[in-house]
Amino acid sequence: MDAGSRSGAGKASRRGDDAGRATGREPRIPLPSELRYSAFSVADARAAGVSRGRLRNRTEGRPFHGVRVPEVLSAPGEIDRLLGLHGARDEFEALAERMRDLDRSYVPIMSAVQAFGGVSAVRLCGLPLPLRLLRDPTVHVIVPKGRNPPRARGVSARSVPARFWSVHALRGASIASPELLYCLLARDLSVRELVQLGDALVSEAGNYPGRTLPWALTSRERLTAAVDAWAGCAGAAPLRAATGLLRDGVESPWETVTRLVLVESGYPEPAVNFQLMSGMRKIARLDLADLRARIAYEYDGDGHRKDKRQWRLDVTRSREIQGERWSHVRLTVADLEPATGLETFTSYAHRLRAERLAG
Repeated sequence: MDAGSRSGAGKASRRGDDAGRATGREPRIPLPSELRYSAFSVADARAAGVSRGRLRNRTEGRPFHGVRVPEVLSAPGEIDRLLGLHGARDEFEALAERMRDLDRSYVPIMSAVQAFGGVSAVRLCGLPLPLRLLRDPTVHVIVPKGRNPPRARGVSARSVPARFWSVHALRGASIASPELLYCLLARDLSVRELVQLGDALVSEAGNYPGRTLPWALTSRERLTAAVDAWAGCAGAAPLRAATGLLRDGVESPWETVTRLVLVESGYPEPAVNFQLMSGMRKIARLDLADLRARIAYEYDGDGHRKDKRQWRLDVTRSREIQGERWSHVRLTVADLEPATGLETFTSYAHRLRAERLAG
């Protein structure tokens, strides 16, 4: 290479270095494999041999001071692609997974006396939350009363008296126990929303939608005891009202809502997940069953519409239920929206019941 070429190469190199300093980015150096797929602390990265210059690279997300999120998880388009691989079926599930990623990104700098509580704990457990709380960009933690709470931007801390402090591990994170979690949410949820949460906590259904663990997280008896102990604390009254409405065996939050709107309209409470039999043959497990009037109420989510095989099975199943001289009422979310179809649905349910009992 002649002198001119060497001079040109040197200038190009200096220009590249200047550009790197101007943008705060060191030339792309792959992260160690153990840091590529989840949030990590700067301290852990330095211990793994990552340079300070590499950590100043703006390609990683920075949700909290001292935390980095790999580019593959912080780029919105890439998140959408990964969520598709993870099996998110709609926008709500995709949002839930994004918010869990946000909560988990706090783990690398979480102290030993902190645990996830409130909204963040519910999100990490995959339990039902109203949209206004699901999309809350704040990470919620709890600390024992008397310990210093975190003051990081984007983190909300709540002190919990020692007599209520109960936490356990969930996939490497410390999280409020189901009983404490239920009580903590009482100041944020309506009675109906608390019943949805409680039904999900005690449900033994392995197919409960979104739930992280496929088994009951607690029991009605344990929740009742926790609520009794919570007397005099924030949310005690709605907790008492909600706990008496919890039922075992519920398989989705929409089953809870359907049951509650029927009962609130004056309809006799239907049985939950009743096994309809014909002799020794099982016909169907009904979401909600009015045993006296022989009416089945079932909520159909989008999965019933999008899955061709499921839709065909549903048609056959509905015919078999009606073949046993039951009326089969199928609902969608529109039937449970106060602004659209709720009054129409409950009025229809009362009218149908009266007609069947009269006949």
